[in-house]
Amino acid sequence: MHINTILNRVQNFKSFVYGPVRWVEDASEPTIEAELRPRANGRAICSGCGRRRPG
Repeated sequence: MHINTILNRVQNFKSFVYGPVRWVEDASEPTIEAELRPRANGRAICSGCGRRRPG
């Protein structure tokens, strides 16, 4: 199973996709870093009404 699949099952952000995922050993403890980027066809969510809107 790919790490992106596991991340989507554990913490799924509908308007974002996971980019490169890497293992970091330089930190004080082992860490997984994942890049999040907005979906190409995603719409922003309005802060006023909470509905999806373009722009």
